[in-house]
Amino acid sequence: MSKLTIPDELIIGFKNIEELSETAFDKIIELVKGLSDDFSSKNFANAINATIGNSDSRIAEVLLSLVPLVTDNSSKADIAEELVNSYRNKREGESFNDKILLERLQVIFENNDQVVVMYKINKLIAENANTYRESDIITDLRLVFNEPPNIPKENQRRTAIIIHRLKMGYFKSGNYKEVFFSLDRNDLVSLKSVIERALLKEDCIKSDYSSSIDIYNI
Repeated sequence: MSKLTIPDELIIGFKNIEELSETAFDKIIELVKGLSDDFSSKNFANAINATIGNSDSRIAEVLLSLVPLVTDNSSKADIAEELVNSYRNKREGESFNDKILLERLQVIFENNDQVVVMYKINKLIAENANTYRESDIITDLRLVFNEPPNIPKENQRRTAIIIHRLKMGYFKSGNYKEVFFSLDRNDLVSLKSVIERALLKEDCIKSDYSSSIDIYNI
């Protein structure tokens, strides 16, 4: 196995794991073991951080980063040892407990089956060039003016249209981007119909296969 080196941006996550109290670490393991098929990977970090009361921890990133290190020909114990050696080198001259970190990495490796599933789901999603993140619709009334614009005469009514501005945020090659669309009511009805049809197809698939396959919500 090639020598493993912890990326600088993840050192803080390993430090978080090392410095956890026994109670907090046990809670994380219980959380990881209990991840169910309706748990979204998007709030994985939030759930861990809420569990330990630290909104800035990088533990979730560390847990996900460990998954691809394990192959059919690799030893989890050897991987844990390599990671601790890298951690030791990165924190040379500082005070830390590498024994605790080693023990905790071994426990994580033995209890992260659900994290492996989550990682693979994320990987499947990321195979698409663009990955949806969020959306919003801003509805606006737009007046139509004459040329040149003039003050309406008595009993004269303005002309206006209602425009819906759809914003969609997405990730492309790890970078967040936004795209905007102008829609009218007919467009919204059409979009609603397409979404409802997609949800119905998902329900049909779950109904057909849920007895033999665990289908995760993402």
